[in-house]
Amino acid sequence: MITHIYGTDTYRVKEYLKEHAAGAIIGEDGLKMQGLFDQAPVILYDPPAKTRIPEDLEVFIVSEKPVKRTGGSASPGGGKLKAKNAVELNILKGAEIISWIKSEAKRQGFAIDAEAVKLLAQNYRDTWQTKLTLDMLCNYAADATIRARDVTILAPTVSEEKIFDLTDAIAGRQKGQAVVLLSRQLEQGSDPYYLFSMIVGQFRNMIAPKRAGVHPYASGKAAGFAKRFQPGELPIFYRRLSALEHGVKGGEYDITDGLYKFIFSL
Repeated sequence: MITHIYGTDTYRVKEYLKEHAAGAIIGEDGLKMQGLFDQAPVILYDPPAKTRIPEDLEVFIVSEKPVKRTGGSASPGGGKLKAKNAVELNILKGAEIISWIKSEAKRQGFAIDAEAVKLLAQNYRDTWQTKLTLDMLCNYAADATIRARDVTILAPTVSEEKIFDLTDAIAGRQKGQAVVLLSRQLEQGSDPYYLFSMIVGQFRNMIAPKRAGVHPYASGKAAGFAKRFQPGELPIFYRRLSALEHGVKGGEYDITDGLYKFIFSL
């Protein structure tokens, strides 16, 4: 069976795979590893259209691209992806953010008061960063309840404006400035995973500045930065960020080293 997981919420994609594809083999080599014993599921990240998938395998195809739901769309291997085999995991919006924060706190055995939820929701940029903040709050909370004052105390020490200076320098291809700003962010305690998510967001805005949910000011800035790249370059850099994320999750290298490597590749 083929399950197509698509969307931009990398944390929830990871959690879905952890739950539904435990022990999976990553990559096309997994399609060939069929033996006498039960075959492990296979995870493919944006496989080429020509990829052939044996019908008796459980395969999870991960992509940011949505599935066409008009009676099922052709999948690699010639099969059909029906709507029930498509899982959408995009960045949360509105009431979804509040609901997810409450359920995640509860899953970790904590209650969270309404004002704390409101503060976290206001600062939400992606689920990955919010999950890291919740983990800190659960470790910090004096009892089994997370309160607004806990969120305030654990707020990032570095202002958002300084982080935007970093992402603007990267978008402007100012390598030297970007390296200096990244070093300062890390020295002052910024979470490298959060910085990575902000960089990903910047490139996503440059590729699609008029997509839903992007503020007109941010859209205009992103469109201006995009002009500094040659046609076809932005998708290449975006794929490098995707490869960086997969490499970090797979233990190939450290997130901090990956960030510096990405900047030097600009």
